[in-house]
Amino acid sequence: MSQAKTHWDQAQHLLSQNLFNHAILSLREAIALEGSYLERAMGLMASFTQSNQPEKAIATGLAVLGKTPENTELMNQVGNQYRQLGMYSKAVKMYRNVLKLNPRHQYARYNLAACTFNIKAADENLLAQTTPLLKLRCFRKIGYQQAYDELVPAFYEEPVLETDADLKKNEGHPEDAQDIELWLNDFEQRAKAEPENWKNQFDLAVLYDVGRFGKLAIKYYKNALLLKPDLPEISNNLAVAMASYTENLAEAKALLLTLLKNHRTYRPAVLNLAIVYRRLKQPFASLKYLVYLGDLLQKSRGQFDFNHVRKNADDLYQTAQYVMALPLYQVLIEEENKPEWHYRLGLIYYKQKQTEKGIRCWLKTLELQPDHPHARNQLEQHVYRLEQEAQILMDDHFMQDAVLLLKKATDCYPLASTWELLAEAYEALGEEQNADECARIFQKMTEIS
Repeated sequence: MSQAKTHWDQAQHLLSQNLFNHAILSLREAIALEGSYLERAMGLMASFTQSNQPEKAIATGLAVLGKTPENTELMNQVGNQYRQLGMYSKAVKMYRNVLKLNPRHQYARYNLAACTFNIKAADENLLAQTTPLLKLRCFRKIGYQQAYDELVPAFYEEPVLETDADLKKNEGHPEDAQDIELWLNDFEQRAKAEPENWKNQFDLAVLYDVGRFGKLAIKYYKNALLLKPDLPEISNNLAVAMASYTENLAEAKALLLTLLKNHRTYRPAVLNLAIVYRRLKQPFASLKYLVYLGDLLQKSRGQFDFNHVRKNADDLYQTAQYVMALPLYQVLIEEENKPEWHYRLGLIYYKQKQTEKGIRCWLKTLELQPDHPHARNQLEQHVYRLEQEAQILMDDHFMQDAVLLLKKATDCYPLASTWELLAEAYEALGEEQNADECARIFQKMTEIS
C-alpha cells in the first residue's frame, strides 16, 4: 500500500470519527504525495454536500484549498457549507476571499449579502428569489382604507421621476392639487378638530403626499409619528417623503434602519432602504436588502403585505394545509409575537412529529398568555401520554427508564400526577430521598389545586 493511500484511508477514518482538523492534515498529505487524490477529494466533498454533511464537506474542501488556494468555486462552496451550519462569520471570510480573487463572481457577491441576515439560500436559488426585485425602482408607501370594522393598509408607489430636479419641480404642482381638492377641506378640519388623533394627522399627510405637497406631508407625518411612534407605516412614509421631497437620504436611511430594528420583517421598509442605498451610490448595501426582501417574500409565498400573509396563513391553517402554513407563521411571529400564532405553529410542528419544537411553541404561548386553554390542554395531553408510557415501563420493572421519561414530563409541563408516579418509581428503586422530595411536590401541588 502506498503512503498516499495510507493517509487517504486514515483521513476517511478521521472524518467518520468527526476529527476534522486531523482529517484535513491527512488529506493534504495524501494529495501532496499523489496528485490523483486531489480529484478524489473534490468528488468526496461533492458527495458530502449532496448527503447534507456540511462539517465533512468543509473539512474536505479546506484540504483541497490547501493545494489549490485560488479555486474560487470551491471557496464559494465551502462558504455555503459554513452557512448551512450557521457559521456566518466564517462564510463571510470565504466569500470575501472569492471576491478578492474574482470581483465579478456573482454567486459569492449574493451569498455575502445573504450572510448579513443569516439567510441560507445560496447560488442559483438565491439569485432566483432576488433577481426579479432588481427591477423595483419605486418607493413604496402605505395609506389606510376602511374594511368592515378594521383599518387595512393600502399600498401605493412613489411615481418614478427622471431626475432629482423633477422631484422638486413637481412638488405642489397645480395639476396635482386638483386631484385632492375634493377631500382636502374635510381632512384638514378633522386634523384641526382632533389634533391628538394620529389617524387624522396621518390621513392628511397621505393626502398632501398624493398631491405632492412635500413639506406639508412631512409636517403631518411627523405629527402622526409623535402620537403613534410604534406604527411602522408612519415612519416608512416619513422616510420616503424625506427622500423624495428634501433629498435628505441620510435621515431617510436612519429612519428606515430604526424602523427595521423594531419590525424586522416589515417589507416596505426593506424595499425602501434598498432604494435609498441605491440613490446613495452604495450598490452592495442596496443588494443586501434586496436579498433580504427576496428571502422574506420566498418565506411568505410572494405576499408583500403583512396582512395578506396573515390571512393566507389563517386560510391554510383552517383548511389543514399545515406544510404550506408553516413558513408563513414563522414569518408572522418575527413581526408580531402573538400567542395564538405560537400555538398554531406548535400544533403544526407536533403533527409533523417535531415534538420538541411543538412543546417549545406551546410553552411560549403560555408565557405570553398564561390562560390560553388550547395550549395548556395540548401540553397536558402530551404529559398524560408520557405518563402512560412510563406506567407501562414501571409495570415491566424498567424503573430507571420510567424515571427518565417522567422527568422529561416534569420538564415539559409539571402535573401533580407526574410527581406522584415519579415518587413511586424512585421508591421502587430504593431512592428514598428522591421519592420523598417528589411526594412533597405532589402534596403541595394537590393542596394548591
